[in-house]
Formats: sequence, C-alpha cells, structure tokens
Amino acid sequence: MTGKVLSIFAIGLILRLVYVLLVPQVEITSDAKGYSVLAYNLATEKGYEIAPGKPDMYRPPGYPFFICAIYRIFGLGNVVAVRIVQSVLTALMIPVVYLIAERIFNARVGLISAVITCFYPAFIGYSGYLSPQTVTAFLLPLFILSIIFFRGQIAESLGLGVLAGYACLVRSEQLLLFIILFFMLLSTGSPGKRVLRSVFIMAVAMLLVISVWTFRNYKVSHRIIPISSHFGDTVWLSTWKEDWQEWHTSEEPLVSILKGRDFAEADRDLLKAGMNNLREHPFIYLKMCCKRPFRFWLTGHSNIFYSMSDSLVNYLKKGDYLIFFSKLFLLLVNSVIVFLGFYGIRAAYRQVGRKRDLVRYLIMPVLFYAISHFFTFATPRYSIPAMPFVIILASCSIVYFLSPGRNYDRE
Repeated sequence: MTGKVLSIFAIGLILRLVYVLLVPQVEITSDAKGYSVLAYNLATEKGYEIAPGKPDMYRPPGYPFFICAIYRIFGLGNVVAVRIVQSVLTALMIPVVYLIAERIFNARVGLISAVITCFYPAFIGYSGYLSPQTVTAFLLPLFILSIIFFRGQIAESLGLGVLAGYACLVRSEQLLLFIILFFMLLSTGSPGKRVLRSVFIMAVAMLLVISVWTFRNYKVSHRIIPISSHFGDTVWLSTWKEDWQEWHTSEEPLVSILKGRDFAEADRDLLKAGMNNLREHPFIYLKMCCKRPFRFWLTGHSNIFYSMSDSLVNYLKKGDYLIFFSKLFLLLVNSVIVFLGFYGIRAAYRQVGRKRDLVRYLIMPVLFYAISHFFTFATPRYSIPAMPFVIILASCSIVYFLSPGRNYDRE
C-alpha cells in the first residue's frame, strides 16, 4: 500500500473524528434508540430486551452486540465512543476499497476510489449515526477483499465463514447475498477439491454462527426464527403506502394488526395482511416498486446531518437557502456517483478480460441491494452497504472516460 493511500486514510479519519466530536449530531430516536437500549441492557446483563422481561427477536443482534462491546470497554451509554469507533471503521474502508480496486483494475482506479471514499459525505455522516448499515458497509467490502486474496487455506475459510455469519447477524437480509457469493466462488473457472472444501467450510462456519442465535430464538419463542422476525412487517410495509420512508405506528390498519403486541409477536398477521394488500392492489404495488429505485439511489443522505431533516421544498419555502443549496449539493454529488457507478458496470467489462470473475464480486452486492429493494421497502440508508462497490465502479468509469480503450489485463 502506498504512502498516498495512508495519507488519504489519515485525512479521512481526521474528517470523521472532527465531524463526530465537534459537529452537533442528530437526536438518537427510533431504531437508533432501540439499538442503544438493547446494547445497554446487554452490557448490564439484563438480557437482549427493550421491555423488562420481554426478550427481543425483532432486531438482528449483530449491531447491538457491537455497541455493547464498546459500552463495556468505554463506559455504559457512551455514544461518543460508538461514534469514534464507527469513524475508524468508515475510515478503514478507504484502504479496503483501494486494495479491491487496485487488485481488479490498477492503482489509478484504486486511488480515485480511495479519494471518493474519503470525502463521500454519507460515510462521514453515518459515522455519527447509530445504524447497522455503517458496520455492514465495512464488513461486506472486507469480505470481498478477503475473497480476492483468498488462498484456499482452512484457517482462511473458517475466518471468512465467521465473518459472513456475523455480517448476517448485523443485517439478516445479507444471508441470501452470502449464499449467492458462495455459489459464485464455486462457479469461478473449474473448481477443484480445494475450492469445494473451502466453500463448504465457509458455509458451515457461517451457519454455526447464525445457529447460536437461531437456538436462542427457539428457546425463547418455540419458533424457528433464523435471525430476526423482521419479515412479515417488511412485506406489510412494502405493500401498504408508497409515501412512507419510515414506520408510522399510529395509523390504521397497523394499529388493529398489532393490538398491543410488538412486531415480532404480530409477524404472521403482518405477513398475511401484506399478502392481502398485494392480491387486492397489485398495480399499486407495481407503481410503488417503480418509485423505489429513485428513493433508494437518488438521495443526498442529508437527513442524517443535524438540522437538515426537512425536505428541499420546505427549506426553499422558508427561505433557508444555505441548507437548501447544501442539501441540493449532497443530492447532486451522490447522484453523480451512482450514475457513474452503474455506467461503470459496462466500463469494467470493456476494460478487463481475465479478471471478469473478480468484477462480478463488485457488481453482485450492488445488484442484490438494487433488486431486493425494488421489491421491498426502500429507504436511502439501506443503500449504504452497496456504496463502496458503487464508488469503485464509478472510479472505473472516470478512468474509462479519461483513457478510453485502456485494457487493465495488459498492465
């Protein structure tokens, strides 16, 4: 790794630390508050619960355990410490992204990727926001980097399986993504016995990590819940109202479905109601699906910054032009990166030959999140885990426009 990359990493870390330590942060509410309460109760040995005596099965445990570890080391309820650790993680994405891009393409693409990752506003903003997407955005590129440098050793396979298992416990939707990635490993070239053995070890290690939590859920609820009971509510929300970007628990018919229960207890009823919504209004659901990519990708992630949670239109009406143009700038930056990233899929395949198998590992996470959140509920923060790969592909586009016809296989 070059001195330039280390310098970019240092700048990125300083930027993030200055932001989380000196700039006001958004209030901890909703999901962020739930994660913090779970972590606090874990750290004080009250159990994985929000309400006393009521074990939680709704939220995947990976992120609360991450916060719990920080609370035990740096002090109970020390949110500042969580933000500092997350700043380190999002800064460490810089060398990880560089190494992935340099390995698949070249150092030039790697450096551009590192610079964009360093200054990308959303990564800086989410460093101070209590959300599992921050951890996922580090773990997923780390896994892909490990795959790229994978040598087929047993210890490596075990480590990658454990990493995949923990990543699934952070975001349960990633279980399907890692299964796809394992199949991609098997489909690369002509897999021999070593590859088959390695993938088998990875899969077993991943499932063993997850099974610990599955057993806990079964012991608590007498139901088989692999990671979290977060399916029925997702289906219901995905088929209900197209203008929702977060939960609104005070509206009908959600109130009547819950009837004093939490989402985990009402999971089956929510799933049934969601399927009824889909059967009764299929064209409304299709319309919602067509709107989701714009909501998912064309965003500036400005709502995670303090005093920027209102809409562009409202700030324009109020005459808050500084915030209006700041939000507009963030929207423009993110939209350009996303556009270049998707164009980078074409540019990458035009510029590599032997390394096309590796390019697939960049494209798959992007397509996975794009497709899964076309059919299910989409909110801007869900795109964060895919953005390291979008940034690498965007950097490939930039180099392609600057040097058309370049073939990385000859470098």
